[in-house]
Amino acid sequence: MVGGRESNKMGGDVIGLVAVVLTCGIPLALMYTYYRVRKLRSEERLAALARGPKFPWNLSFPSTPGRAGPAFCW
Repeated sequence: MVGGRESNKMGGDVIGLVAVVLTCGIPLALMYTYYRVRKLRSEERLAALARGPKFPWNLSFPSTPGRAGPAFCW
């Protein structure tokens, strides 16, 4: 251990290991997160469909339809 050469070698090995773990780990974590969010959203949609619509059925609509669409449509 002259001049701390062994500690420099060990530091290089650890940096390489960290680089490999981060290079592989970050994309895996992103894919897993994307999968979980997509799964939770689909489960939420299915649960909402099972519950049925939640709006009042006694809605009153005007008998004569007015101008449909935004004002800038000619």
